[in-house]
Amino acid sequence: MTMLLLVGSLLVTLCASASVPSSEILIDATVTCGTTRTVAKEGTSILIGTGNSSFADCSFIFTADGVQGCAPTALCYMFDMYAFFANPKASLSIESGTEVLKYDDSLKIPRGPVCTEHQKLTAVMTEEAGYEFDPLKPEEAYRFRLSVYNRCGSKGQVKNIEFEEAVKKVSGYHPKGEREEREHNTFVTGIVLGFGLACIFLVVLFAGYCYTRNSPNRPPGRSVGMPKGKEDIAMTSTSGKM
Repeated sequence: MTMLLLVGSLLVTLCASASVPSSEILIDATVTCGTTRTVAKEGTSILIGTGNSSFADCSFIFTADGVQGCAPTALCYMFDMYAFFANPKASLSIESGTEVLKYDDSLKIPRGPVCTEHQKLTAVMTEEAGYEFDPLKPEEAYRFRLSVYNRCGSKGQVKNIEFEEAVKKVSGYHPKGEREEREHNTFVTGIVLGFGLACIFLVVLFAGYCYTRNSPNRPPGRSVGMPKGKEDIAMTSTSGKM
């Protein structure tokens, strides 16, 4: 029964993946420059920069598939949060209509979706003369995952927000003042709780002491917990001799 459930879950996952097409283009020495992708309504094309393409200029063309009743037919794109361009001789240009944005070490990478007004989008990866990739120092090169998707799809309805604003929407996030107040309240609550438990322990200990002190089985003429007197020691010795 468990095996059937696992197989069923796998089939559902495969069907869901097939219904939302996604293709990846890895920019390396084997990539085909000039590659063209048509992006369906719910589809996504991902351009992956690894830091080493071995090409001076390599372009990739993305075209939005038309959707009936949706206008404009256009594309959106978004970088992953870890994208960076550390080497000044490497850059990625996004061309949409007459607008060209060149992302390099001097231009801040947007940490949110960017939607265009055009059906066609061209991404050009450039490695200028003198650029060298050191596999031992990948942090000195560039790396990114650029997701290109149809503006008419569900992902195209996402509000264009900054990454910092998106972080605030994550569950569990609290502003600095609220976080400090919450930590202070937690600290005070811990002290009050510890003091209360200590009082309960002392009350129980005192009640036990009072009960033992007034117990009818307690030997007369001596307080509980007090050391034996000389008479008690003598009586004990005499009993031992008898």
